[in-house]
Amino acid sequence: MNPTVSIIIPSYNKAQFIKDTLQSVLAQTYPNWECLIIDDGSADGSVSIINEFTAKDNRFVFLAKDGKLKKGPSSSRNLGLRAAKGEYIVFLDADDLLATDCLENRIKLFEGNKENDFLVFQMQRFQNQPDYSIKKKVVSIPEELALQSFIQLHGVWPITGPVYKTTVLKSVGGFQENLMNYEDFELAVKILLKSENYAIFETVDCYYRNDDDYTSKYSGIETKTKMIVSFGNFLKSIDAFLITENIEESKSELIKGLLLGSYKKVFRSIILEDVHTFRMQNKLILDFLSQNDYLNPWQWFKCYFVQHVLFKLCFIKGLGVFRIIKYLYK
Repeated sequence: MNPTVSIIIPSYNKAQFIKDTLQSVLAQTYPNWECLIIDDGSADGSVSIINEFTAKDNRFVFLAKDGKLKKGPSSSRNLGLRAAKGEYIVFLDADDLLATDCLENRIKLFEGNKENDFLVFQMQRFQNQPDYSIKKKVVSIPEELALQSFIQLHGVWPITGPVYKTTVLKSVGGFQENLMNYEDFELAVKILLKSENYAIFETVDCYYRNDDDYTSKYSGIETKTKMIVSFGNFLKSIDAFLITENIEESKSELIKGLLLGSYKKVFRSIILEDVHTFRMQNKLILDFLSQNDYLNPWQWFKCYFVQHVLFKLCFIKGLGVFRIIKYLYK
């Protein structure tokens, strides 16, 4: 018996690419799949392209989001997860591609590793056309460091890399819908806290599209603000998960220490670039860290000294304020 795989695709204004994405699904050598495409209010012709595929093959299922649901890919993926009928789940973005043997290979390996809750495969970046000759990619990080890396905002695998048992995804509540960034990291952390039964393979079987404005779209103030707000929600979500899942105290303290380190990384790489714009967001994060025992007294003093004193002096040249702040946030 061949189990069904549910492929979940959030879509928003991807008319330029979604035909290729859906064609890569249609070309799968493994036949037992359903593809749930969740549109988030596209206005560029995406829906008519999606409808072409649903008309030619009933394995494609179109889901239009209710206006009451949150905007963004996280709520779209959760809607797909609720509607999924497959035993296994693969997430695919509307501009990325699957190798033709992606599902066949994944299910074959899963059937031989039934004790695992999920398996991870490799994704190759491309701009115009994938290099299909690349079959393997050496994994650069040991499995035991995966949890630490995701908490520190280093992605070990992209959103399409894993194939999950549906029950495992549902057991952690799917995606956190308040996140516009870091949503895949948050999901990975929850699943890794929940299960250590997984395996990483070197096989490249999916392809991530780098579009022409890949760099510029992540450098604007609006995007950076979303990143900071999302990081604050990332902190809250993981902290709540530690409590609800009754994670043992020693492990919980380790996770909280790593989260504090991630905050310092976000502070140095984003907040410190424009302290006047991001000052309030930084205060909200600091208040959460303080109220939930992430900061010892010395850390609390340093962070609040920066927030309430040094930030006010940043505009004065020659004082070396930024150098002092960087030192305090080492």
